[in-house]
Amino acid sequence: GSHLYPVAKGEYYKVEYHKFRPGKADEGRAFIRKYFRPADRAAGVEVLEFTPITGDWDWIAFFPVEADFLAWERAPISLRARAKFEEMVGGVENAKKLANQFNDLIQELRIEIMARDLEK
Repeated sequence: GSHLYPVAKGEYYKVEYHKFRPGKADEGRAFIRKYFRPADRAAGVEVLEFTPITGDWDWIAFFPVEADFLAWERAPISLRARAKFEEMVGGVENAKKLANQFNDLIQELRIEIMARDLEK
């Protein structure tokens, strides 16, 4: 892990911006609600999700990440969520198939890392 940024848990987020293919936004959000969110909850991951009313994105989610995210490896928290997803859909192969289906709905994906500003 990185010792450059000693932080309390929950101060950093991986932020995913999704733009779905034309006409696929509802299907994309429904997929997330059906598969990804229950897996995250089962793994104890609290995701903050937003459906933008204005702008270019269809869905934005903030995933809490550990301070060692700077290594850009899959964080234990996201591996736990993936394991729950695989368990819920009946195994690794099904999970891969579903993940590919979801990826096919996406036109553009942007990932950023953000620090929550906790200054008073």
